[in-house]
Amino acid sequence: MSSYSKSVASGNEVRETINQGFVHAELASATDVKAKAVYSAAEVNPVLLQRHANMAVENYMAAISCYLRAIPAVSDTRSSTLLREEVDKLLRRLERMRAMLAEAKRLEKLNNGNPVRLSSSERESFDNNQEADESDIMTSNDFENRQTLSQWIPEYDLGTEVEVEDPRSSSWLPAIVTSLDPSTRTFAVRYDDSNEEERCIPASRIKLRSPSDFISLGDAETESVRRFEIISELIESERTYVRKLNNLKQQYVDAFKKPAHWGGQRDSADTFFTRKTMSEEELNLVFSNIEEIISLNSKFLVDLESRFETYTDDQGLTDIFAKYAESFSAYVPYIVGYDKGSKMLNEMRQQRLGIRSAEAAAAAHGIESLPALIALPKDRLYVYTKLLKNLEDRTPKTHPCRRNIEKTVRFFKDIERQVWEEKNREKLRAQVKRLEKQFKPSIVLSSPSRVFYHDAEIKILENKKPVSRHVWLFNDLIVYGRSSWLNAGFYRHKGSVKLSEYGNSPDFGPLAFYVSNTAGHRLILIASNEKEKQFWMKQLSRCPGTHLSEQDQLENDQLWNLQQQIQASLVLEETKPPPPPREEDPILEPGLPSGWIELLDENTNNVYYYNESLGVTQWEKPQR
Repeated sequence: MSSYSKSVASGNEVRETINQGFVHAELASATDVKAKAVYSAAEVNPVLLQRHANMAVENYMAAISCYLRAIPAVSDTRSSTLLREEVDKLLRRLERMRAMLAEAKRLEKLNNGNPVRLSSSERESFDNNQEADESDIMTSNDFENRQTLSQWIPEYDLGTEVEVEDPRSSSWLPAIVTSLDPSTRTFAVRYDDSNEEERCIPASRIKLRSPSDFISLGDAETESVRRFEIISELIESERTYVRKLNNLKQQYVDAFKKPAHWGGQRDSADTFFTRKTMSEEELNLVFSNIEEIISLNSKFLVDLESRFETYTDDQGLTDIFAKYAESFSAYVPYIVGYDKGSKMLNEMRQQRLGIRSAEAAAAAHGIESLPALIALPKDRLYVYTKLLKNLEDRTPKTHPCRRNIEKTVRFFKDIERQVWEEKNREKLRAQVKRLEKQFKPSIVLSSPSRVFYHDAEIKILENKKPVSRHVWLFNDLIVYGRSSWLNAGFYRHKGSVKLSEYGNSPDFGPLAFYVSNTAGHRLILIASNEKEKQFWMKQLSRCPGTHLSEQDQLENDQLWNLQQQIQASLVLEETKPPPPPREEDPILEPGLPSGWIELLDENTNNVYYYNESLGVTQWEKPQR
């Protein structure tokens, strides 16, 4: 796709997002008017008032979400300014409707949902607390008209501090507006650093100095708007994600389970198939536990949207993540098995008409291809982590939700770690499977917890004679065999020992060691040198089900104690004061006990004391 085509596509997406915002804003305005009418009636119906206020809140939130997503993508400064102003207005109306919704709930409890008569003072008190801008919200026509008008209405007054883009360096230079020319729709500015004046500068090269990247909300903090933007993105992307997952289930998973319905067909007479497009085993490999994930995220989205209707910055959404924390572990087996299932799917797409036909039918309804849809859960887990980390970065440590956000971020990072660990275990299990194929006749080595460690040629004792064998070491098993005479490149299995104990075998030489099972059966191995023996002993110590023999452990303990004694003596020797110099006059100091003299250590220049008759040196000054 050319850069022009990409820009057109991007522009169309932005316009579509803004148009959606207009629709939600107009719906919110209509239900807003209805809510006011209900509240202004002689008898207030709290149930009806709650319904209208709730719908208004929902549409205000949706409109704000659309505008916030569109603002960063709008290149025109004036258009983005209009959208920011509109968000300001919608946020004020949103707060008023939330107050109306709270009032409706209060009245419902007050009279058990029956109509309530309010005094004029009660109405007046509520209205005074909810003063807001009552001007009409902007429609799509207003937006286009105001865009056109704003092209020739000057945005900056004389003396306004601005920044001017330097086309050569693409940097922004501080300046002050000195004049404007309505005929050419340009400005003249004077730069702060050089005091030089430049004329005929179009508005596209000028912006206010130190502009806010986000909407100004009066008393509301900028960070709270940023957090709202992230939460809005999270919920909007979750809606899209769940919608695509449902497409995956309806258009592909269910279709492949029922041969008469593949590709959206309803009548079994219209299909060429008399059997399922995929077997049960193939469905499990390609789709894994996708139906569990779809159910999880559908419920998760319902709770998110319910909270979003009454969202406040102090409340957040992290408690909803905590509610589904354990359930999100369902992503681990799906992501681990994704690579294998995706590889199988690519092979089947080339060979099976049913899959290609289902994709063609889905494309006719604007639904993505099967490979694109099954990749969604794999990527979604990292989207959660990224958005929550951004939320954490934009939340001060004093915020009431900060600790919950940090906990949620750690949880999703822990799931990512589980995925990484399980992938490694899966690779090790696949390695064990490949080792099985090296034997003829074949043997079974696979076990859910079995991990391969090392293999090498080493001598073992058979019939009291050392013979060369190939040995494979696992975390719970040691297997040995010899090269097959009939099948070159393969091995013939000679024996296995379930690991329980290992140790030295001095009866067979200093390089011999053994492994044994719980029944006491021993396999003697003889290394070619001490380095090889120590390597094997180290590998055996990694095996969780093995332990060193008591005799070897005792010898190791004795050796360790001896090393500690030698080390302690060396340390003591280092801390002992040096002996007196033989050919140096002592430093005599009055006040020392009889027989003691004061000396100077040449290495440290510290004073120490020596008594020749006692043969003692010490750092401390002796007392009388």
